[in-house]
Amino acid sequence: LGYGRGKSTEDTDTEARILDEHDPRAIKRLFYEIKWNNIDPKKYDDSQTAFNGIMAKFTQNQDLKEYLISTYPKRIWEGTRDRQWGAGLDIHNPQDKPYMHDEASFQGYNLCGRLLESARSILMKHPTYVHLTTQKVIKNLQLHTFTLESIPE
Repeated sequence: LGYGRGKSTEDTDTEARILDEHDPRAIKRLFYEIKWNNIDPKKYDDSQTAFNGIMAKFTQNQDLKEYLISTYPKRIWEGTRDRQWGAGLDIHNPQDKPYMHDEASFQGYNLCGRLLESARSILMKHPTYVHLTTQKVIKNLQLHTFTLESIPE
């Protein structure tokens, strides 16, 4: 996601540093250093970049793909306080733990979980899906409502 945002904003310095980094925490710190050279950050939507990354990850690694598919029909959510990407609850916070299994108590939109569920649906319906066709699939995926339409073979 950080690399995609760096590329979109034409921040080539941070983009290169993200590619060279291997520590996830360091990558996350770099993500917040990205310079918004050519776009208004309030109008930027990371969901397309995130979905492309998710599809790339789960189509390139068969074990991960099988694991993602094995989670069906469970809901997927990110246990962070982030109200856009996560459920708005922190899995590491003892005060939040009682609410972790009650989706009605989620305080966030859980975009990360929704994108993973969308990827899982595509991979279940199209087991031989190759990431090279992601752009065609994206046109048939309504990311904001998370309903899948027909996907071209």
